[in-house]
Amino acid sequence: MRSAPAYEALSYAWGNESDPDFQMKLNGCPFTIKRNLRTALQNSRRPDRDTVLWTDALCINQKDTGEKSVQVNMMDRIYSNACLVSCCIGAASKDTDQGLDYANYKAEYLQKTYGAKRKLSREDEKHYYKNYNPSSAECKDREAFLRLFEKTYWSRMWIRQELILSQRCLIRCGESSVLWSKAMLAFRSGQNSSSTKMLDHAYIRSASAYILADAREHIHQVKDSKWLLLELVKSRISAAKDPRDKVFALLGILHARPARDSYRLQADYDQSVLETYLMIFEYCLFSDAETQTVRGPGALNILSASQPNEHTGQRHGNRSEALPSWLPDWAQQYPSLPVWTLTNRNSACANHEPVASISQDGMVLSCEGMVIDRIYKMGFYDKSDIRESGRDYAACYRIYEWMLLAKRYLRNYPGASNWIPFLRTITCDEVENYDHFLDMWERIRDDDLRYGIPDSNHTSDFPKAISRSHRCQRRCFAVSVKHSFMMVPKEARSTDLVCIIFGCDVPVIMRKHRNGRYTFVGDCYVFKYMKGRAMENLEEGLYEVEMFEIE
Repeated sequence: MRSAPAYEALSYAWGNESDPDFQMKLNGCPFTIKRNLRTALQNSRRPDRDTVLWTDALCINQKDTGEKSVQVNMMDRIYSNACLVSCCIGAASKDTDQGLDYANYKAEYLQKTYGAKRKLSREDEKHYYKNYNPSSAECKDREAFLRLFEKTYWSRMWIRQELILSQRCLIRCGESSVLWSKAMLAFRSGQNSSSTKMLDHAYIRSASAYILADAREHIHQVKDSKWLLLELVKSRISAAKDPRDKVFALLGILHARPARDSYRLQADYDQSVLETYLMIFEYCLFSDAETQTVRGPGALNILSASQPNEHTGQRHGNRSEALPSWLPDWAQQYPSLPVWTLTNRNSACANHEPVASISQDGMVLSCEGMVIDRIYKMGFYDKSDIRESGRDYAACYRIYEWMLLAKRYLRNYPGASNWIPFLRTITCDEVENYDHFLDMWERIRDDDLRYGIPDSNHTSDFPKAISRSHRCQRRCFAVSVKHSFMMVPKEARSTDLVCIIFGCDVPVIMRKHRNGRYTFVGDCYVFKYMKGRAMENLEEGLYEVEMFEIE
């Protein structure tokens, strides 16, 4: 690497197996490539000079697992040493040229007016938004720009490493391009403007770009097992052809490991998916895998990333049968986030250190904890997601049914303030101030929710706020035997157990079998039990500690 000439690295989407093949010559020999790579190579040509390019499909023998493993473990150096990383996001169109032109002129305006490089200062931001009144033409240009982030390129897992580690990055679409720094400056320039609320949905679509921008700015922060777990969780929506790449694509960014730790996480394509995912679980749980010495409080938060009955990719159904229920299947793509990632920091086990071990075959996790309750009644959860004209009728009716269930257990109904436990539960306590929620709740009529007829001003905001919460998606309201309000995985059943696992910051749902072992169902939110109340009850003798064997 030290003696390599100046070179550019390509970042592109591989495409599908069904995409047409194209022939090229590589070292004088015929070589088959897919359409996306062909487009990326053509768009990277310089009319006035030769260009040295590095691209994985041509520079790595994809059929040799040994070579592939060695090269992937060097990927961080390959992309960080490149003089330029070209992000070839796809084929050009009039729309894409319009979007890239907008990013260039918007960034240049902000740089000239405010001297901004990556983003505006707080002072400049206030001044900018105060005077910002975009024309309809600029709104259309901006929408074209945001549509660039809808391209499948942004769903690739590998772009996280390729973009985050690059010194200089260029977004290229056809012959048009914009520097990443300019694109992010333009991206942020309308983010808080009330004049562009019509584009809110576009910000949701382009969330991956915002995450990448934030990661590039914090590239030098300390990275440890907690950082790796959070990154794995945030990248759940990203796609990789090989399920092991959901892990391998992040290893190059994990710089801050002790030297004695570096051998533990290496890309190895001779490993099975089970071995790869088990390697990550052990890294997060144990400071020493051989002696199984646990890291300390929060080391079992990785448990809450496992949702055994979630859909894999676009196919609904059970996850891989080869993985035990407690081991996260990182190949699963879904938008919901674990409850432990809440901003409002929880510690249901009061920072109690884990007591855990894994069987030699990697199929059974033994860990200490206690059963604190049992699910009594599951709320309604429709299987379809019914949407019409942007209104979430399914969420309206779902909340109506949950409200009817909660009514049976609320005291002093119908006072609006008495609905706080219900509102905090169905939002997983994500809302800092519930005054606005209560104001909406007081004005919502039962029929608004029952028949899904949202008011244009306030009623529609409430179910949308719930359904868009990343921690509330694919979760269902439930009531426990002790009448506690909960948000549990929608796959949970009545009679499933509510448990506290030492070392896991949130309660979990487990299902006990006749052989005495358990299946892990998922994490959950339990009202009043997120800050250590169960541990206080344990000291009072209300619960008993037991060793769970989870398959």
